[in-house]
Amino acid sequence: MGLRAFTEENTGLYKYQIYKGEGKSNIEYENLYLTWKVPYEAGTLRAVAYSDNAGTQVIGETTGRNIVKTTGEAKNCTQNNTKQRMIY
Repeated sequence: MGLRAFTEENTGLYKYQIYKGEGKSNIEYENLYLTWKVPYEAGTLRAVAYSDNAGTQVIGETTGRNIVKTTGEAKNCTQNNTKQRMIY
């Protein structure tokens, strides 16, 4: 899926990391975390975090899920509305 790297910013009061690369979101806060659009395929998807832009220093202790396993082939989901108008 490719490597993406954060840019470190400093406001003078605090530091934070934000994504400024190709495909960044127009909604600023969405660039505080990274996402990939991955087509469905049966199997296992594993995410690996690196501490450097070269992709050589693997971070072993991360927060969150780093492996997702599918339960089988993709299925179809449909919805039938009984009301003529949906309220959001």
